[in-house]
Amino acid sequence: MKDPAGMVTARIATSPVQARFYAALLEGEGIRAYVDGATLVDEVAMSRALMNVNGTHVKVRRDQLERARDVLGDVEIDDDELEAQALAAGPVADREPASEKGTNRELLLYLAVGIMIVVTAWAIRELTQG
Repeated sequence: MKDPAGMVTARIATSPVQARFYAALLEGEGIRAYVDGATLVDEVAMSRALMNVNGTHVKVRRDQLERARDVLGDVEIDDDELEAQALAAGPVADREPASEKGTNRELLLYLAVGIMIVVTAWAIRELTQG
């Protein structure tokens, strides 16, 4: 199957999530990959993608097709396993990334200090002019 942009199907995934994993594997090997239907605007096309009527196509440039197929080889990503891992990880809202811990407190502290500096500068100016 040829795409108007010159992309060809390297693999048909059983779900959009599975297709994104395949695309990530290819990208990791330096092969530019495109998940067909990832940016749909058409309501009919979107509903077909959500129902996964035709599978989800992972596309690559024609000149990278053989290499992409070699990279993907016999790789199988089980949708049930993906779901189990996602459920085990828990909601994202419950987890705070380690790199962002305390960021809100630090921001508020800097904001408070900045306001104090501005108010102090204003008060000094008013007292010296007055």
